[in-house]
Amino acid sequence: MYQISNKIYCPKDIMQLELPTKLLPNPYYDYPFLIIKDFFSKENLEQLNEILRVDDDVEQAKVRKKDINIINRKVDKSIRETKIHKLPKEYINLYKKQFMFFQKRIEDYFCLALTTSTKPQVLEYTKGSFYKAHSDDSNMILKDNKLVGFTTVAHQRRVTTVLFLSDDYTGGELVFNYLYDENKQVVKLRANSGDMVVFLSNPIFTHEVLEVTSGNRFTLVQWHDAIIN
Repeated sequence: MYQISNKIYCPKDIMQLELPTKLLPNPYYDYPFLIIKDFFSKENLEQLNEILRVDDDVEQAKVRKKDINIINRKVDKSIRETKIHKLPKEYINLYKKQFMFFQKRIEDYFCLALTTSTKPQVLEYTKGSFYKAHSDDSNMILKDNKLVGFTTVAHQRRVTTVLFLSDDYTGGELVFNYLYDENKQVVKLRANSGDMVVFLSNPIFTHEVLEVTSGNRFTLVQWHDAIIN
């Protein structure tokens, strides 16, 4: 194992792969990801949840091909079972305001300067929903079912932010497939509603969402380009 922070390790075979977008934060931090507590207030979360739970303007999430601009129109439910909501207009400005407040903290943590961002998406995972292991900026290269590398498909994705909006679900943990703790256990997160998890979008932070077994898991996700300091 290769130690990438005070408390987190990554398998050497992953670190030794040719990864064009490989980037890591300060190795002296306890964790290579950042958790921002109470990004949204309890009142904001309650109101947003009320809106989302009656919203029927949703679409089924799709899976990209080799190019970030090419999306499979046929939904592959063996890879991803997720619904996408549009963030209500009254919350877009609130989200932008809050993000600007925390932006410097994110930039300082990862030693970069954020530039452009995608439109925020609200993802809903209901019972049976999941998303298999993937990297946000790359696709896996497999040979005889063995991982031999990654090919970059989204150069403009440097940083991923996931804001958790609900608590009333079971399952649905966020798993970082190549990150391990001091007990050699894969890193598995279940953040509280209102908390934002920030991590780099490259293959070292390959992740999945485990199957939701009950309830509704709502998250607000966004990807950000950046200039590396």
